[in-house]
Amino acid sequence: MTQSPSKLSDPSVSTPPGVLGHQGWADLPDKLLHSIVPLLGSFLDLIAFASTCCSWRAAFSSYPSKPTICTKLPPLLVRPNVCVDAPHLPSSNGRHKLRTCKVIDLTNQNRALRCQIPQETFQRMRFAGSSYGHLICCRRGNCLVVDVFTGAEVSPPSLPFSGDCEQEVYFGGTLTAPLASPNCHLLVSTRSSLFDWPVGSDSWSELKLSDARVDQIVEFNGQFIAMDYSQRIYILKLAPQLGLQEITTEWWDDMTECPYLRPWLVVCGDMLLMVDHYMSLSFGAPVLYKPYHLDMSTRPAKWVEVKKLDNWALFVGGDVRSPPFSCLSPEKWGGRSNCLYYAHYSQPWSVHGLGDAADAVWDPSTDPDLVYKRNWYGQLQAFWVYPSMFYSDAPVVTGHQDWADLPDNLLHSIVPLLGSFLDLIAFASTCRSWRAAFSSYPSKSTFCTKLPPLLVRPNVRVQAPHLPSSNGRHKLRTCKVIDLANQNIALRCQIPHETFQRMRFAGSSYGQLICCRRGNCLIVDVFTGAEVSPPCLPFSGDCEEEFYFGGTLTAPLASPNCQLLVSTRSSLFDWPVGSDSWSEIKLSDARIDQIVEFNGQFIAMDYSQRIYVLKLAPQLGLQEITTKWWDGMTECPYLRPWLVVCGDMLLMVDHYVSLSFGAPVLYKPYRLDMSTRPAKWVEVKKLDNWALFVGGDVRSPPFSCLSPEKWGGMSNRLYYAHYSQPWSVHGFGDAADAVWDPSTDPDLVYKRNWYGQLQAFWVYPSMFYSDGQ
Repeated sequence: MTQSPSKLSDPSVSTPPGVLGHQGWADLPDKLLHSIVPLLGSFLDLIAFASTCCSWRAAFSSYPSKPTICTKLPPLLVRPNVCVDAPHLPSSNGRHKLRTCKVIDLTNQNRALRCQIPQETFQRMRFAGSSYGHLICCRRGNCLVVDVFTGAEVSPPSLPFSGDCEQEVYFGGTLTAPLASPNCHLLVSTRSSLFDWPVGSDSWSELKLSDARVDQIVEFNGQFIAMDYSQRIYILKLAPQLGLQEITTEWWDDMTECPYLRPWLVVCGDMLLMVDHYMSLSFGAPVLYKPYHLDMSTRPAKWVEVKKLDNWALFVGGDVRSPPFSCLSPEKWGGRSNCLYYAHYSQPWSVHGLGDAADAVWDPSTDPDLVYKRNWYGQLQAFWVYPSMFYSDAPVVTGHQDWADLPDNLLHSIVPLLGSFLDLIAFASTCRSWRAAFSSYPSKSTFCTKLPPLLVRPNVRVQAPHLPSSNGRHKLRTCKVIDLANQNIALRCQIPHETFQRMRFAGSSYGQLICCRRGNCLIVDVFTGAEVSPPCLPFSGDCEEEFYFGGTLTAPLASPNCQLLVSTRSSLFDWPVGSDSWSEIKLSDARIDQIVEFNGQFIAMDYSQRIYVLKLAPQLGLQEITTKWWDGMTECPYLRPWLVVCGDMLLMVDHYVSLSFGAPVLYKPYRLDMSTRPAKWVEVKKLDNWALFVGGDVRSPPFSCLSPEKWGGMSNRLYYAHYSQPWSVHGFGDAADAVWDPSTDPDLVYKRNWYGQLQAFWVYPSMFYSDGQ
């Protein structure tokens, strides 16, 4: 699942699953918390409740009647045509420019809300529908399901068009259940077909419709009801195969056919209504609406006029494909019963009384040029929507509490005092303003030297029944994560099974996994699961290029100057993130095994341990740094060393086997002294106040951490991550034997290699690399 940085309100940080903080009130029982939920009077109150702490969030997720909230509160109004400024939000999701659109909550109209929609979705893709908090868009047979507020994307297989270009018109798109539900289907209607995709499967099924183009599908009393362009009504069957069974109906006033041109179905409590407008030629309201409910107790079923919608309000948008909604007891949030709220492209909405209330409700100051006829528009229109989190256990967006108004300078002074990633994430999860303060904190990246990295163990699966088993496209593997500063806290992350089993690991960088297969690369955020897919590598057809010796990003993924570097046997490829192509430098005798950033330059090391300055502009290039080895050696004695930036030092480290008693392997770091010509590798006798972290795969980057005693670690140590035993600790130089734990598994391997399967690796979450401005 591809996730963009879309938001419901103010800026947020991505939070690793299962990693949240807590406060003193976190232990209130679920029964009490569940009794609070229905008393909350707006979406912002509900989101604030769910953002308070981990246990309150869990209580909200387990609340048994979240969908009922969608009848007790009005939907949010998204206005794609109204762009708003949001300088604290990213302008791109790494692949597409984002359009920041205005969002209106009728219960809190004075609150500035927004969401972000990819510009390409808005300008080029064709809107097919909105369902369960998701936009459904299509273009040239390719569909995309996008969460309106989180930006998470699901890409189904291409529609099986028969080559008829008129199929490119999409008359409807809907989900049959929340996207994470195991029985969710995506239904897409074209001029002559209805297509069905069981979410997560490999193909669509198709139902040919010679004279019954489907314009709308709703769920009513456990059945799916479809309406075609002639207003005939059907029961839609999904199993054992896709099919339509017509419901014979009688129209009102003994009419032989529906008098409405483009009516819509809306479920309103226990009623299935059909509604449309007709023009009034008298003074007062220029348009009138009458609802009719389907009485299915008779044969044939009858459409019966509803004189008054007592305690209900209806919500509808201008596009035929945007679903209408109903809301119970609207007076509770300041609305009006027996009224219809119509969303427009220019004026946000107009309110209409139903039946005899039409003239009394009408506001004569309403723009007289508004259009009320629902149509199929080329550009995305204003639409009503309930966030996906209210249909299922979707992620919570943001919230606020009484302490939300503490000044940023005070909050910024608290941040460096926090002693672990869990404390930092708890701080950022407290409320919207604290989250914003964390986002704007000017030195978040310093935490990546003051705290130990997290250890991800892809080979160790853990149970997480509250987490989804699929992201809509791939099965997810839930892996154990260890924080050395909080080893008693159970953490986890989810990696697509396909990434783990089939793709080839190329590297880890700025909290992202970089994987490749057959020239196709994928950048996956280790904790949020957000994906970026670069163009295919321009392989020349040489199969040996399929081996990937390294992959790294030059900056955080959201940075405007971020580039992805991928090293193969004879080439180094460079992709400026968001561009359409790669550049390539051929390497006849200098295969690149590692790239690090040091003192503002990118330093590369090849398989012969030669060192280069890597130039990205004006074109990709390598400039060798002439070096002298220690002890007068003419070449590096190490077989597979690694570079690691440690404060103001660039170190080279590797192991060698010890034949004496004590530690079976020894490590010596050497720093590059670049004050001389040629530069010299100089032994570092002791890494005073530093600890190093390294994994078994050559392509997983090593890290350094300052003052490890602050979180319970030890200085002048190396923490080596293994596939079986989580890690082993090694002392440098004279401390080797004293530090060695003789109970360590004697069969552990210390030689770094290029493995076929993803190994345990150290990582800092991506949220800690983007410094505030």
